[in-house]
Amino acid sequence: MTDGKRQTKRKKIWLIILLVILVIVIGLGGYSLYGQHQMKKMETMTFEEMLAYTTQDNSDAVISVGIIRNNEMAYDVYGENGRKLLPEEHSYEIGSLTKTFTTSLLCKAIDEGRVSLDESIDAYLNLDSQNDYPTIQRLVTHSSGYKEYYFETPMIANFLKGGNSFTGISKEILLNRISKISLNDTDHPFTYSNFGFATFRVKTSKIKRKI
Repeated sequence: MTDGKRQTKRKKIWLIILLVILVIVIGLGGYSLYGQHQMKKMETMTFEEMLAYTTQDNSDAVISVGIIRNNEMAYDVYGENGRKLLPEEHSYEIGSLTKTFTTSLLCKAIDEGRVSLDESIDAYLNLDSQNDYPTIQRLVTHSSGYKEYYFETPMIANFLKGGNSFTGISKEILLNRISKISLNDTDHPFTYSNFGFATFRVKTSKIKRKI
């Protein structure tokens, strides 16, 4: 094969590689924009609309919704396209269900007049007073401005082991990171933040002691 043919072949290979990279970048960018557009819809959706959207055409969907009203507890179960099912108990993978229990404690504290959604987190945590911190409401609605996570040393081992990113992240590490972050006192765009909810859990422990 002559040098000219080799160069032509190399150019074709590089052109194919560049085209593949371009397609991947465009695809990821389009998917990200679509996701942001869909998330913005949630701000104006009713409970019924959100439920129907979440379970749309999903024959395996089973969602249990707990209700506490006038000190009486009940629950409803929903399936595909938000259709109400018989009120039977179901088992779920734990996943982020701890967020449900955490916010339930918050709802109880608010109902008893012990906590305000407008309070800043430094009302419960010993943080640098020179910084601005999000309110409780912004934490639980993922509009605090906190990123999904912040890099800490234990995350290296977690990544290599394929484990949970937050394994080994202590309360001290979390508080130290929070103190280094200063946010504007405003509602930020919705960004699902496990870091924000980890902050909220630490604060909830303080709320429980206060109660």
